[in-house]
Amino acid sequence: AGRRKRREMQLCARARAARTGAPVCARVRARARAPTAADCGSVGEGNSGVGATAVEADADAAADVALEELSAAWEQDSMGLTREAREAVLRYARPSSSSRGGRRGVRNAALLSPRRVRARLGALRATLPGACVSRVLRRNPPALFLNPRAADGAHGARDGAGVEAEYAARVGANVELLRSLLVGWDVDKIVERAPRLLTCRTATLVGRLEALTTDLPRTTSVGLLVQRCPAVLLMQPRGVVARFEALARALPALNEEEVGLVACSSASLMTTSEATLERKAARLLAEAPELLDPELYSPASMGRFLGASATRMDRLVYMASLREGSADGGGGGATWVPGGGGLGG
Repeated sequence: AGRRKRREMQLCARARAARTGAPVCARVRARARAPTAADCGSVGEGNSGVGATAVEADADAAADVALEELSAAWEQDSMGLTREAREAVLRYARPSSSSRGGRRGVRNAALLSPRRVRARLGALRATLPGACVSRVLRRNPPALFLNPRAADGAHGARDGAGVEAEYAARVGANVELLRSLLVGWDVDKIVERAPRLLTCRTATLVGRLEALTTDLPRTTSVGLLVQRCPAVLLMQPRGVVARFEALARALPALNEEEVGLVACSSASLMTTSEATLERKAARLLAEAPELLDPELYSPASMGRFLGASATRMDRLVYMASLREGSADGGGGGATWVPGGGGLGG
Protein backbone atom coordinates (compact mmCIF):
# COMPACT_ATOMS: atom_id res chain seq x y z
CA ALA A 1 0.00 0.00 0.00
CA GLY A 2 2.84 2.38 0.82
CA ARG A 3 4.56 1.68 -2.48
CA ARG A 4 1.32 2.22 -4.41
CA LYS A 5 0.73 5.52 -2.62
CA ARG A 6 4.23 6.76 -3.40
CA ARG A 7 3.79 5.75 -7.02
CA GLU A 8 0.52 7.70 -7.20
CA MET A 9 2.22 10.78 -5.74
CA GLN A 10 5.01 10.48 -8.29
CA LEU A 11 2.52 10.25 -11.14
CA CYS A 12 0.62 13.27 -9.80
CA ALA A 13 3.84 15.27 -9.67
CA ARG A 14 4.68 14.34 -13.24
CA ALA A 15 1.19 15.20 -14.44
CA ARG A 16 1.37 18.56 -12.72
CA ALA A 17 4.77 19.21 -14.29
CA ALA A 18 3.44 18.35 -17.73
CA ARG A 19 0.47 20.65 -17.21
CA THR A 20 2.45 23.63 -15.89
CA GLY A 21 5.64 23.12 -17.87
CA ALA A 22 7.77 23.05 -14.71
CA PRO A 23 10.34 20.26 -14.20
CA VAL A 24 9.59 17.52 -11.71
CA CYS A 25 11.41 18.13 -8.46
CA ALA A 26 14.35 15.73 -8.21
CA ARG A 27 13.76 15.38 -4.50
CA VAL A 28 10.19 14.21 -5.18
CA ARG A 29 11.47 11.57 -7.59
CA ALA A 30 14.12 10.43 -5.13
CA ARG A 31 11.83 10.22 -2.13
CA ALA A 32 8.87 8.77 -3.97
CA ARG A 33 10.78 5.53 -4.54
CA ALA A 34 10.40 2.52 -2.28
CA PRO A 35 12.82 2.34 0.68
CA THR A 36 16.03 0.46 -0.06
CA ALA A 37 17.93 -1.89 2.19
CA ALA A 38 20.27 0.96 3.13
CA ASP A 39 17.29 3.05 4.18
CA CYS A 40 15.96 0.24 6.34
CA GLY A 41 19.36 -0.38 7.90
CA SER A 42 19.74 3.28 8.84
CA VAL A 43 16.61 3.10 10.96
CA GLY A 44 16.99 -0.36 12.40
CA GLU A 45 16.29 -3.99 11.74
CA GLY A 46 12.81 -5.39 11.60
CA ASN A 47 9.43 -4.25 10.37
CA SER A 48 9.32 -1.26 12.72
CA GLY A 49 12.37 0.28 11.03
CA VAL A 50 10.94 -0.27 7.57
CA GLY A 51 7.63 1.23 8.63
CA ALA A 52 9.30 4.29 10.14
CA THR A 53 11.34 4.84 7.00
CA ALA A 54 8.26 4.50 4.81
CA VAL A 55 6.32 6.98 6.93
CA GLU A 56 9.17 9.50 6.78
CA ALA A 57 9.48 9.02 3.02
CA ASP A 58 5.74 9.56 2.59
CA ALA A 59 5.81 12.72 4.70
CA ASP A 60 8.84 14.08 2.85
CA ALA A 61 7.34 13.32 -0.55
CA ALA A 62 4.04 14.95 0.38
CA ALA A 63 5.86 18.01 1.72
CA ASP A 64 7.93 18.25 -1.47
CA VAL A 65 4.80 18.13 -3.62
CA ALA A 66 3.19 20.80 -1.43
CA LEU A 67 6.31 22.96 -1.76
CA GLU A 68 6.18 22.65 -5.54
CA GLU A 69 2.54 23.75 -5.46
CA LEU A 70 3.37 26.70 -3.19
CA SER A 71 6.28 27.73 -5.41
CA ALA A 72 4.05 27.54 -8.49
CA ALA A 73 1.37 29.58 -6.72
CA TRP A 74 3.95 32.22 -5.83
CA GLU A 75 4.97 32.42 -9.47
CA GLN A 76 1.42 33.52 -10.24
CA ASP A 77 0.86 35.61 -7.10
CA SER A 78 3.68 36.64 -4.76
CA MET A 79 1.16 37.37 -1.97
CA GLY A 80 3.02 40.60 -1.30
CA LEU A 81 6.33 38.89 -0.46
CA THR A 82 9.68 39.77 -1.97
CA ARG A 83 11.69 37.16 -3.84
CA GLU A 84 14.22 36.94 -1.00
CA ALA A 85 11.47 36.23 1.54
CA ARG A 86 9.89 33.54 -0.64
CA GLU A 87 13.23 31.86 -1.19
CA ALA A 88 13.98 31.93 2.54
CA VAL A 89 10.63 30.29 3.34
CA LEU A 90 11.06 27.58 0.69
CA ARG A 91 14.63 26.91 1.77
CA TYR A 92 13.61 26.55 5.40
CA ALA A 93 10.53 24.44 4.70
CA ARG A 94 12.18 21.88 2.42
CA PRO A 95 12.66 18.59 4.31
CA SER A 96 16.28 17.58 4.73
CA SER A 97 18.66 15.83 7.09
CA SER A 98 20.83 17.93 9.38
CA SER A 99 24.52 17.32 9.99
CA ARG A 100 23.64 16.09 13.50
CA GLY A 101 21.43 13.34 12.20
CA GLY A 102 18.12 15.09 12.89
CA ARG A 103 15.39 16.08 10.48
CA ARG A 104 14.73 19.60 9.28
CA GLY A 105 12.02 21.32 7.34
CA VAL A 106 8.24 21.42 7.47
CA ARG A 107 6.90 17.87 7.45
CA ASN A 108 3.23 18.81 7.61
CA ALA A 109 2.17 19.28 4.00
CA ALA A 110 -1.08 20.96 5.08
CA LEU A 111 0.86 23.95 6.44
CA LEU A 112 2.37 24.51 2.98
CA SER A 113 -0.90 24.89 1.11
CA PRO A 114 -1.26 28.31 -0.55
CA ARG A 115 -4.54 28.88 1.27
CA ARG A 116 -2.98 28.33 4.70
CA VAL A 117 0.08 30.41 3.83
CA ARG A 118 -2.11 33.28 2.63
CA ALA A 119 -4.14 33.13 5.85
CA ARG A 120 -1.02 33.26 8.01
CA LEU A 121 0.42 36.14 6.02
CA GLY A 122 -2.83 38.00 6.61
CA ALA A 123 -2.56 37.32 10.34
CA LEU A 124 1.02 38.63 10.40
CA ARG A 125 0.08 41.80 8.52
CA ALA A 126 -2.90 42.42 10.77
CA THR A 127 -0.77 41.94 13.88
CA LEU A 128 2.19 44.00 12.63
CA PRO A 129 0.71 46.79 10.47
CA GLY A 130 3.84 48.90 10.81
CA ALA A 131 6.32 46.15 9.92
CA CYS A 132 7.48 44.69 6.63
CA VAL A 133 6.35 41.05 6.65
CA SER A 134 8.86 40.22 3.91
CA ARG A 135 11.73 41.29 6.18
CA VAL A 136 10.22 39.35 9.09
CA LEU A 137 10.07 36.10 7.10
CA ARG A 138 13.43 36.63 5.43
CA ARG A 139 15.05 36.90 8.85
CA ASN A 140 12.92 34.26 10.59
CA PRO A 141 11.04 31.86 8.25
CA PRO A 142 9.84 29.64 11.15
CA ALA A 143 7.45 32.45 12.12
CA LEU A 144 5.21 31.34 9.24
CA PHE A 145 5.00 27.75 10.51
CA LEU A 146 4.66 28.36 14.23
CA ASN A 147 2.70 25.63 15.99
CA PRO A 148 1.00 27.65 18.75
CA ARG A 149 -0.25 24.76 20.81
CA ALA A 150 3.09 22.96 20.75
CA ALA A 151 4.81 26.20 21.79
CA ASP A 152 2.60 26.39 24.87
CA GLY A 153 3.11 22.72 25.69
CA ALA A 154 -0.51 21.72 24.93
CA HIS A 155 -1.65 18.94 22.67
CA GLY A 156 -4.83 17.83 21.05
CA ALA A 157 -6.55 17.51 17.72
CA ARG A 158 -8.18 20.47 16.01
CA ASP A 159 -9.21 21.33 12.48
CA GLY A 160 -7.44 23.65 10.05
CA ALA A 161 -9.55 26.68 10.95
CA GLY A 162 -8.78 26.12 14.61
CA VAL A 163 -5.06 25.93 13.92
CA GLU A 164 -5.09 29.21 12.00
CA ALA A 165 -7.13 30.92 14.71
CA GLU A 166 -4.65 29.71 17.32
CA TYR A 167 -1.75 30.88 15.15
CA ALA A 168 -3.20 34.39 14.88
CA ALA A 169 -3.88 34.44 18.61
CA ARG A 170 -0.38 33.22 19.45
CA VAL A 171 1.39 35.78 17.27
CA GLY A 172 -0.93 38.52 18.47
CA ALA A 173 -0.34 37.57 22.11
CA ASN A 174 3.43 38.08 21.82
CA VAL A 175 3.04 41.42 20.05
CA GLU A 176 0.39 42.70 22.45
CA LEU A 177 2.54 41.64 25.39
CA LEU A 178 5.47 43.65 24.03
CA ARG A 179 3.19 46.64 23.44
CA SER A 180 1.97 46.49 27.04
CA LEU A 181 5.51 46.25 28.40
CA LEU A 182 7.14 48.75 26.03
CA VAL A 183 4.58 51.53 26.08
CA GLY A 184 5.43 54.36 23.71
CA TRP A 185 7.96 52.41 21.66
CA ASP A 186 7.55 51.16 18.09
CA VAL A 187 6.98 47.46 18.76
CA ASP A 188 6.31 46.69 15.09
CA LYS A 189 9.80 47.85 14.12
CA ILE A 190 11.30 46.03 17.10
CA VAL A 191 9.75 42.75 15.93
CA GLU A 192 10.76 43.47 12.33
CA ARG A 193 14.40 43.75 13.40
CA ALA A 194 14.22 40.73 15.73
CA PRO A 195 11.40 38.52 14.37
CA ARG A 196 12.42 35.62 16.58
CA LEU A 197 10.43 37.44 19.25
CA LEU A 198 7.31 36.06 17.54
CA THR A 199 8.34 32.49 18.35
CA CYS A 200 9.45 33.12 21.95
CA ARG A 201 7.35 31.98 24.87
CA THR A 202 5.44 34.78 26.53
CA ALA A 203 6.83 33.80 29.92
CA THR A 204 10.37 34.10 28.52
CA LEU A 205 9.74 37.62 27.22
CA VAL A 206 8.24 38.75 30.52
CA GLY A 207 11.09 37.24 32.52
CA ARG A 208 13.79 38.84 30.40
CA LEU A 209 12.21 42.28 30.44
CA GLU A 210 11.75 42.10 34.20
CA ALA A 211 15.35 40.97 34.66
CA LEU A 212 16.68 43.83 32.51
CA THR A 213 14.57 46.36 34.40
CA THR A 214 15.81 45.02 37.74
CA ASP A 215 19.47 44.32 37.01
CA LEU A 216 20.41 47.31 34.87
CA PRO A 217 20.90 50.71 36.54
CA ARG A 218 17.70 52.66 37.08
CA THR A 219 19.02 55.48 34.91
CA THR A 220 19.11 53.16 31.88
CA SER A 221 16.04 53.23 29.65
CA VAL A 222 15.23 49.58 28.93
CA GLY A 223 12.71 50.66 26.29
CA LEU A 224 15.33 52.68 24.43
CA LEU A 225 17.80 49.80 24.73
CA VAL A 226 15.30 47.34 23.23
CA GLN A 227 14.33 49.83 20.50
CA ARG A 228 17.95 50.30 19.44
CA CYS A 229 19.01 46.67 19.98
CA PRO A 230 16.02 44.27 19.99
CA ALA A 231 18.41 41.32 20.18
CA VAL A 232 18.80 41.91 23.93
CA LEU A 233 15.42 40.20 24.39
CA LEU A 234 16.84 37.11 22.68
CA MET A 235 19.86 37.00 24.99
CA GLN A 236 20.21 35.88 28.57
CA PRO A 237 19.81 38.96 30.82
CA ARG A 238 23.06 38.21 32.63
CA GLY A 239 24.90 38.53 29.31
CA VAL A 240 23.40 41.98 28.71
CA VAL A 241 24.31 43.06 32.24
CA ALA A 242 27.87 41.75 31.77
CA ARG A 243 28.29 43.84 28.61
CA PHE A 244 26.94 46.90 30.40
CA GLU A 245 29.46 46.38 33.19
CA ALA A 246 32.24 45.97 30.61
CA LEU A 247 31.27 49.33 29.11
CA ALA A 248 31.33 50.94 32.56
CA ARG A 249 34.84 49.58 33.19
CA ALA A 250 36.03 50.69 29.76
CA LEU A 251 34.66 54.22 30.20
CA PRO A 252 35.61 55.26 33.74
CA ALA A 253 35.07 58.95 32.97
CA LEU A 254 31.32 58.42 32.46
CA ASN A 255 28.62 57.98 35.07
CA GLU A 256 25.91 55.30 34.98
CA GLU A 257 23.45 57.41 33.03
CA GLU A 258 26.03 58.27 30.39
CA VAL A 259 27.12 54.63 30.11
CA GLY A 260 23.47 53.75 29.51
CA LEU A 261 23.31 56.29 26.69
CA VAL A 262 26.44 54.77 25.17
CA ALA A 263 24.88 51.29 25.35
CA CYS A 264 21.71 52.53 23.65
CA SER A 265 23.51 54.45 20.93
CA SER A 266 24.72 51.49 18.87
CA ALA A 267 22.84 48.26 18.19
CA SER A 268 26.07 46.28 17.97
CA LEU A 269 27.45 47.08 21.42
CA MET A 270 25.14 44.78 23.38
CA THR A 271 25.85 41.88 21.01
CA THR A 272 29.63 42.33 21.21
CA SER A 273 31.59 40.27 23.71
CA GLU A 274 32.92 41.91 26.84
CA ALA A 275 36.52 41.20 25.82
CA THR A 276 36.02 42.91 22.45
CA LEU A 277 34.43 45.96 24.06
CA GLU A 278 37.29 46.33 26.52
CA ARG A 279 39.88 45.82 23.76
CA LYS A 280 38.32 48.52 21.56
CA ALA A 281 38.06 50.96 24.45
CA ALA A 282 41.66 50.28 25.48
CA ARG A 283 42.87 51.00 21.95
CA LEU A 284 40.97 54.27 21.73
CA LEU A 285 42.20 55.36 25.16
CA ALA A 286 45.78 54.59 24.15
CA GLU A 287 45.82 55.95 20.58
CA ALA A 288 42.98 58.50 20.45
CA PRO A 289 41.87 59.35 24.01
CA GLU A 290 40.05 62.49 22.90
CA LEU A 291 37.42 60.31 21.20
CA LEU A 292 36.30 59.12 24.63
CA ASP A 293 36.50 62.54 26.29
CA PRO A 294 33.01 63.51 27.57
CA GLU A 295 33.90 67.18 27.20
CA LEU A 296 34.46 66.78 23.45
CA TYR A 297 31.95 64.13 22.41
CA SER A 298 28.52 63.02 23.52
CA PRO A 299 27.84 59.48 24.81
CA ALA A 300 26.06 58.69 21.54
CA SER A 301 29.20 59.57 19.57
CA MET A 302 31.33 57.45 21.89
CA GLY A 303 28.97 54.54 21.31
CA ARG A 304 29.42 54.90 17.56
CA PHE A 305 33.20 54.99 17.98
CA LEU A 306 33.18 51.82 20.10
CA GLY A 307 30.81 50.07 17.71
CA ALA A 308 32.93 50.86 14.66
CA SER A 309 34.44 48.08 12.61
CA ALA A 310 38.18 47.47 12.61
CA THR A 311 38.63 49.39 9.34
CA ARG A 312 36.54 52.29 10.57
CA MET A 313 38.43 52.39 13.85
CA ASP A 314 41.77 52.50 11.99
CA ARG A 315 40.48 55.53 10.12
CA LEU A 316 39.29 57.19 13.33
CA VAL A 317 42.68 56.72 14.97
CA TYR A 318 44.48 57.99 11.88
CA MET A 319 42.35 61.12 11.64
CA ALA A 320 42.78 61.74 15.36
CA SER A 321 46.54 61.63 14.84
CA LEU A 322 46.21 64.19 12.03
CA ARG A 323 44.28 66.49 14.33
CA GLU A 324 46.87 66.08 17.08
CA GLY A 325 49.70 66.81 14.65
CA SER A 326 47.94 69.94 13.41
CA ALA A 327 47.44 71.13 16.98
CA ASP A 328 51.17 70.73 17.63
CA GLY A 329 51.97 72.89 14.62
CA GLY A 330 53.60 70.13 12.62
CA GLY A 331 50.71 69.34 10.31
CA GLY A 332 50.38 70.27 6.70
CA GLY A 333 47.24 71.60 5.16
CA ALA A 334 44.89 68.86 6.32
CA THR A 335 43.19 68.94 9.71
CA TRP A 336 40.41 66.92 11.25
CA VAL A 337 37.19 68.79 11.86
CA PRO A 338 35.75 67.57 15.21
CA GLY A 339 32.28 66.17 14.72
CA GLY A 340 32.47 66.73 10.99
CA GLY A 341 33.62 63.22 10.14
CA GLY A 342 36.08 64.40 7.50
CA LEU A 343 39.11 66.45 6.65
CA GLY A 344 39.19 70.20 6.54
CA GLY A 345 41.56 72.46 4.70
